[in-house]
Amino acid sequence: MSGTMDWNAMYAAETDAGEYLSPIDPDTHPEHPRWAAANGGGPACWDMDWSFGSEVVPLAFPGFDVEITEAEGVYTVTLTPAAGDNPPGPVVNEDTGESYGTIQPAIDAANPGDTILVYPGEYVIDEPEIDEAWIIIDIEGLTVEALNPAAALGNPFEPSEASIIVVHDNEVDDVINIAADGVTFDGFTVRGAYYGVNIYDWGDEDEVYSDCIITNNYITGSMYDGIWVEGVGHTISDNIITGSGEG
Repeated sequence: MSGTMDWNAMYAAETDAGEYLSPIDPDTHPEHPRWAAANGGGPACWDMDWSFGSEVVPLAFPGFDVEITEAEGVYTVTLTPAAGDNPPGPVVNEDTGESYGTIQPAIDAANPGDTILVYPGEYVIDEPEIDEAWIIIDIEGLTVEALNPAAALGNPFEPSEASIIVVHDNEVDDVINIAADGVTFDGFTVRGAYYGVNIYDWGDEDEVYSDCIITNNYITGSMYDGIWVEGVGHTISDNIITGSGEG
């Protein structure tokens, strides 16, 4: 995986935070402080404008060797799978041991009944998976679980310990769309869109799903409903919904 980032454009748009990776010497760039833009991504992260879109990329990426090269102010970042065992990344399939940089690829590669663990951090989604949803969970029996689910409901809320899913605008219906039986969605902070979590099949309105679990989530800023449920036998428990248009 690789991409490019324009240094000056990034600094014009973002807020300073997150530590440089060592190959970039701040002494050669005195116009910038020794902190790279992360926009909430946390230590050792940059929010980069990649050639294929913007996403928060941990530069100390578990399981990958990171190479950064520069040409006239444009940095090329290359992530190469490290030799040997691949330690857990920010999103990991607990059953297969595979790690991923973002949530949707982990879901797409999962098998029925697998568990996807999502490490704390801010996961900014730029492109919806389908026209109606930013993330779609369509694998039967899949569990998508924040590594520290209690952080979403903490009082006071500690964003550094939570797994936060953020979308850029509210023009897509769902942040999370569930379109399979027996899915568990546990422990996230979800922001934006018309619906925070929606159990509904946008491709077939007659399809009915059952036995899903939505629990321990903090859902905020939905234009309509924080949680919308269709089907039977679902368990909705211990969620907090704030700032939603209808509930």
